[in-house]
Amino acid sequence: MITDEMLEKAAAELAEAINTSLPAPDKCIHCFSVAFERRMKRLVRKTSHPIVFRTLRAAACIILALFISFASLLVLSPKARAMVHSWIRQQCESFYEYFFVGQASPSENARYSPQWIPQDYTLVSSQEIISGERYIYSNGQGNTILFSYMNAANNSKLYVEGVEYEQRTVSINGQPGELYFSHDPEDSSVLVWIDSDTGTLLYLNALLDEDAMIFFAENVEPKK
Repeated sequence: MITDEMLEKAAAELAEAINTSLPAPDKCIHCFSVAFERRMKRLVRKTSHPIVFRTLRAAACIILALFISFASLLVLSPKARAMVHSWIRQQCESFYEYFFVGQASPSENARYSPQWIPQDYTLVSSQEIISGERYIYSNGQGNTILFSYMNAANNSKLYVEGVEYEQRTVSINGQPGELYFSHDPEDSSVLVWIDSDTGTLLYLNALLDEDAMIFFAENVEPKK
């Protein structure tokens, strides 16, 4: 009869045999590619985000509580109301979070679609997301363009990994936008802007130069 003690002893002996058969640590040196190291760093940041996200939600609750406490001011001041009903950007370690603060009107749920895409790119997929849509385009070289938008809603959030990128304020059809430009030829740049008429946040992620990014954004139009 095989007892628990016998199994425990056999498992310990097997573990010791495996450990002794492994090569020494100084013999296990491997140089990973730059692209692999970059992907692993991104994975580490993403796996670290849940704790940060909980902190962000707590901070957002505090902000909302402060806004509610100034309800009388909002009733009297149209300017104050405009400040409350808006998108907020805040930095958290290696990324930015965009979130909407305020009460959105159902009439503001606009829908958008790009009217221009670079040559050789074709639509791969389009799908609905929380309070918006996402479009993905691809070309023959494996490059992709991601365009999405989110209407103003309490559950609308966008996370942008652009802290280490060069940041520029640009104009999209007369409205300000934030360009997170990457000088790495293998990394996509990001453009975020807001349609002030509807309160919609729009997002573009593509391996394009600044002029092409802006031209793409200026040719995004509401669906009729």
